[in-house]
Amino acid sequence: MPDILYTPRYDEDLVRIYKYSVRKWGKPVAMRTMDQIAEVEQKALADPDFGKLDSRYHSPIYRYATIPNSQTVFFHRLGENVVMITAGYKGRAWNLLLQRIEPEIKKFIKEAEEKR
Repeated sequence: MPDILYTPRYDEDLVRIYKYSVRKWGKPVAMRTMDQIAEVEQKALADPDFGKLDSRYHSPIYRYATIPNSQTVFFHRLGENVVMITAGYKGRAWNLLLQRIEPEIKKFIKEAEEKR
């Protein structure tokens, strides 16, 4: 059965996004944002072609989806599974961040592959 795998970085991102959203806009907006992120996760799991690749501004390896007026979520297909990599404000310098965290992402993916 297909599964969603969460990197430690992604888990931390979700907590940060939630806390920031509660402080800035209140709990209802924070909950809606979390629901929108969960929808991205489910779409990534259900559709192998979901998401975009953008080697110039994002990554040539990892797919992403942007929630309008909200967050960008990065993920990687691992067979029928999906690895959730990182998430955050859509206006970040994602290509630089993804390059910086790529060793930890590759390590997580390799360990996940070995477990399968």
